[in-house]
Amino acid sequence: MEVLTDSVLRLNFTGGANSSFMNEHRFSKSLTINQLKNKLEMIMGVSISGMKLQVFSAEDQPLFYITDDEGGDRLLGSYQIDDGMRVNVTGPNLMTSLGNLAEVEKYEMKDDIYNKKRDSVRSFFKEELQRKI
Repeated sequence: MEVLTDSVLRLNFTGGANSSFMNEHRFSKSLTINQLKNKLEMIMGVSISGMKLQVFSAEDQPLFYITDDEGGDRLLGSYQIDDGMRVNVTGPNLMTSLGNLAEVEKYEMKDDIYNKKRDSVRSFFKEELQRKI
């Protein structure tokens, strides 16, 4: 007996920087867990170093964690995952690992100087408003 399946999985991803959204992505079953995590780092905004992947059934029941026990070389297709399942991605957010962005010094320009600039958004809207009058 031979079982043939599609070589691509359609999975729903939650968590990460946009924890309130669910994103559907397609990944090859031949990806290693390290390759999957590399792709998810950019998509989900979670650092690979502490990334955890928890798999839920299509009925949203927690099933198992995808681990990189074998150095991350295990293939995604070797797990019992089917289309439509959800993977919750947790771990350190890339933006918070950069530090507190509120403490970053920002450039500020006085209003009277900005009002004199001709290549600003404010001057564009002023011109548009004057054309309509």
